[in-house]
Amino acid sequence: MTTAFALVALALATDKQHINVKDSSTSSDVIYINAEFDGRSAQLTCFLSQPNCAILKPETYQVVRLTSEGQYTDCPNVDIYPISAKAEKGKKLGEYCLN
Repeated sequence: MTTAFALVALALATDKQHINVKDSSTSSDVIYINAEFDGRSAQLTCFLSQPNCAILKPETYQVVRLTSEGQYTDCPNVDIYPISAKAEKGKKLGEYCLN
């Protein structure tokens, strides 16, 4: 039983990572955010019509992968928090599609 608890705790801890935002832009009603995530180039997108969509300034943020439902159905959903905040307890800056 202790091993199972340790594995669950490890799995939850790996969901919290950092993302380094390089720049942001908008086109029509979509925000595009270019970033570096897990050592690779990545792009976050969101629709301005969604309540949790915002342009991010170039800096490092905490990213939490959503394992349950998110607002985007065709990609992995992530929540972005300030690096100093504890995820899920700090102020969420937005929810994005991770490409």
